[in-house]
Amino acid sequence: MSERPLPLNLSDWPANPHQLLGVSHPYGARELKKAYTRLIRFYKPELHPAEFARIREAYDRLLPWAMATDSPKQVEEELPAPREEAPPVENEGMEILPPPQISITEKISFSDLEPATPRTEDPSQEPEQDGDYFWQLATRGETESAYRGLTEEAARHSSVERNYLRLYWLLSVHKELDSQRHPADWLARGLSATGGSQRLLETYVTFINMQPLEANNRRCVKILEGLRDPYQVSYLVQNSWRQLLQFRRWNDVLEQFPIIRERLKQSTDAWLGLVRTVADAAGWETTSLTGIDLMKACLRELDDLSYVALQKPEVFDRIDFLKTLVKSADAVNRDDSLRELCRLVRKEWTTDLDNVRIDLHRLIADIACYPNRWSNRFDDAVSAVNPLACQAYHLVNQLRSETGADMPLQGDAEKIGRIQRQLTPVLHYPQYRETIYRYCLETFTPPESLIDLLSPRYAKKFPQDNSLEEHLLGDWPLRLICLAHRFYHS
Repeated sequence: MSERPLPLNLSDWPANPHQLLGVSHPYGARELKKAYTRLIRFYKPELHPAEFARIREAYDRLLPWAMATDSPKQVEEELPAPREEAPPVENEGMEILPPPQISITEKISFSDLEPATPRTEDPSQEPEQDGDYFWQLATRGETESAYRGLTEEAARHSSVERNYLRLYWLLSVHKELDSQRHPADWLARGLSATGGSQRLLETYVTFINMQPLEANNRRCVKILEGLRDPYQVSYLVQNSWRQLLQFRRWNDVLEQFPIIRERLKQSTDAWLGLVRTVADAAGWETTSLTGIDLMKACLRELDDLSYVALQKPEVFDRIDFLKTLVKSADAVNRDDSLRELCRLVRKEWTTDLDNVRIDLHRLIADIACYPNRWSNRFDDAVSAVNPLACQAYHLVNQLRSETGADMPLQGDAEKIGRIQRQLTPVLHYPQYRETIYRYCLETFTPPESLIDLLSPRYAKKFPQDNSLEEHLLGDWPLRLICLAHRFYHS
């Protein structure tokens, strides 16, 4: 298998087992096994022990439900064939009665296929059944009785995660039920009692994303201290730090930095992912001394982790480009006309494309409608704008790829010939850049495609160290304007 089926960084893997294995409802045991086999062929346990453990955990969580989804005939096919035994010797001469016919539903109780839950001494009272009863009370509007009953259930059966989830959602909707307790307290209590339930942790991370200030709460710190699985530590820290960085709480992250580094010292990939997350935000800080110190701490960590640069080149290349990008943004940020472009690039870098999608569409429309104005802006900024235009080009290209919009090449042989005649050994790229610029706008042609359209005989007239290809591929402002023009008019 040559193509990597999951992200390179383990911390970027989906927390949802369905997304991790790539299955969706309805699915059976056979489909689940195929998805599991496809992944472990790539992530072999002897080569990728941590990745294999995650895949196996997701498979074990979904298998009971997959078997319960299958029909009895399908389940019977999945079961091993019964072993035939020879009759006892002393029964020779006697009539051997055939074994009684047992239906598949008598062989397997589908209720037993659900995740195991602790049983009380009285078999007639199941903790899950009692929890279901109180949850039904809540759906009928008897919230006080439901909350009281679920609280007692959580005290009697502390390892049942569903009780804590129900108490969290019930108190989130009806806060008047318990004025002394925050809904997230039930998640924290459940995580402590269950030893780090993944479902409870995922719910708590969702709560942090909805309430960013929770990342700075003492409750979050206590939950983090109680987690033992490095993956879960990385998962919670990744999300809580993102919220703190969003509000520029540099000091809070800087205080936790050495603590988390010590806890993840055996998980280099997880720690490297966290360093990248912090650097993506702190790298743009040029005014706060604490933010600058935080970025310096990230750079020191990258120096210490240089031995994994060959295995994780994308992280180190990203940070190197970030430093160049920040210098470019700082140089052109004084220009009011380019300040909005700097803001958009920075916002996307620290979040994702979805958060700048509307602003990016506006930028594309403005460039496409006023290409000459933007060309003059870029020319005034000279080479300082090149990294910024490069990043903006990739954002527009990513948006274009998602929508599938594109314009067919409309090359004009006469205009191509005119450009060819201007390509003489004594002229250099800046002197006929305007001609190429006009041609690309009129014919909706990407500048980089001119490398193939122009005759190689004329292209070779450039000095070897300053070829046409190098000029066109490195002219990011020109490529950005032409791409926005093509995308907008498509």
